Amino acid sequence: MRPIKKRPNNIGLLLIGGVIGLPTGLIISSFFPEGSAMKVFTGLGGIAAPPVALLIYSSKRWSEYIQYMLEQYEATKEHLRQNPNSVQAREAMLKAGRAYYSCMREEGVPTIYDEQAINNDMKAILGT
Repeated sequence: MRPIKKRPNNIGLLLIGGVIGLPTGLIISSFFPEGSAMKVFTGLGGIAAPPVALLIYSSKRWSEYIQYMLEQYEATKEHLRQNPNSVQAREAMLKAGRAYYSCMREEGVPTIYDEQAINNDMKAILGT
């Protein structure tokens, strides 16, 4: 299982994108004559494109990570269904559930409601 991550810092990505975008916009706009509307549009587009691209990439990667964590949680639940008396299966399900719910929270820590949801899943699987 992958290590537990916290939600990415989008402010940092915007700053990095701005550092990349500013010279890009200036270089692209230099190809057009002074006073041209295209100079302004290409300059602004060159400045805005890298931060937007980084945010889209980050969002896509984050959603893939959440999907992966959900799949891991579902796999441990299935393993517990097949081995209801296994202490290791219960511990693995708790660990995977906490990891999944942690990545859904801004501060990276599961709430008491998340713990209750994991507990409810375990009770439903074990029939207790």
